[in-house]
Formats: sequence, structure tokens, C-alpha cells
Amino acid sequence: MAGGDQITAIEDAIIARLQAILQQPGLSAAALTYPDKNFDEYEPIHGNGEILVVYTGEDDGPTEDTGLVVQEREMLFELTFLFSSLRAVGKTGGLNAHLEASRMGLTGYKPDGCTKKMTLVSVDRVKRYKKRWWQYTQIWKAVAMNVEILEEEQPVYLTRATAFDNGIEKTLEVP
Repeated sequence: MAGGDQITAIEDAIIARLQAILQQPGLSAAALTYPDKNFDEYEPIHGNGEILVVYTGEDDGPTEDTGLVVQEREMLFELTFLFSSLRAVGKTGGLNAHLEASRMGLTGYKPDGCTKKMTLVSVDRVKRYKKRWWQYTQIWKAVAMNVEILEEEQPVYLTRATAFDNGIEKTLEVP
């Protein structure tokens, strides 16, 4: 994806994958991009729960320059789970069921534009959010490449050449 927005493309791919996972029986939640406003002011809109996805940074690998600069990007994406219950309520799974389904569905997933499969790199403890939601965080790594975008080089045209022939200088000019 030379020159494109890899961050948004991978976020969108993760959300699409989560939306497909959430179609499984017993699961009911929304997969969304992380809110632009202050998270402390955020109010979940889905009654059972939400999974919010946001790019949180990256660790860049060493640069390889073989005439073209190429560098591996270990991109980190945070999934914040906000759920009204830890365990199943009726036929709808709570936080625990959604954690397991997303872990199984994203482990080994390779979004378009990535060079390696996604891996789970860290998790947080379950805590309360606004006293009525359960919150949990997973950090996932997706590896993509940073590749130099080549600028089109202008051709160099020969307009004048000078040579010596038996000690005599000869010049040729091209109109």
C-alpha cells in the first residue's frame, strides 16, 4: 500500500474481522473505531457491549537500503472492550465470551497490507468504567512494510560530446 494510509486500512480490516466474529451465535456487540472525543466522556451506545479499535503506535525495525529504503513496521492496535456484564445474560454472551471469540478470531489473522499474521502482545486487567461497564484491553501487533516512494527521475539527455581523435579535438552537438 505505497503512499496510502496503512493505519486506517488496518484499523478498518480489524473492525471488519471483529464484525464477522460478532455474527456468531451467542455474541452481541458492536465493533467500532475508538471515539475521537475524550474517552472519559464516551458513552457506549450498544446495549450489551462494544469493542473499540485504535492504533497506538509502532516499533520500526532496521532500515534496509538496497537502492530503495524498506523498513518493517510493528504496528500496535488497542482493542478496548466495554461490556455491561462479565458473563452471559440469557442467550447473549458477556465480556468473557467476546474476549475469547475475538482472541481466537484475530490470532493469526493477516489484514491486507500486512506482511505477517497478527499476534496478541499484551492484555490488561478487567476494571470498571463509569461504574456500570466492564472494561478490558488487548494490544495486538500487525506487521506491515514502510517502503520508500520513488520520485520519477528526469532523464538526462546528451547534448554535447567532445572527443579526441589523434590529438585533434572534435565536438559534436545534438540539436
